[in-house]
Amino acid sequence: AASSQQQWMKVPNDGWLLRDFIREALYNRTDGYFTQPSRNPVGVMSKPIPFHALLGQEDYARVLAGRYTQLASQWLTPVEIFRPHYANAIARYILEQHACGQLDSSRTGDDD
Repeated sequence: AASSQQQWMKVPNDGWLLRDFIREALYNRTDGYFTQPSRNPVGVMSKPIPFHALLGQEDYARVLAGRYTQLASQWLTPVEIFRPHYANAIARYILEQHACGQLDSSRTGDDD
């Protein structure tokens, strides 16, 4: 089975860091996951999930499973699944932190 492995997957004799393996698996020019033009791993929903119309967790799970079935092997990010609520929550948090003085120039490491 080792002969069927891609060349980049063969572990060097002195070992391999996990981060190096992940980088190769995702971005290797010849067969990395994100470098295949025919493969778009992140899906896009044509319209948001109508959370206001869901009757509970089981209804949400059913709707989400249906969306994944439509996408085949693609996956969705939290931003896509919870659109527009996820982005609104992040924006609200940033604005609240800024209003409370939590987001100021002293946190950037720049000295005035």
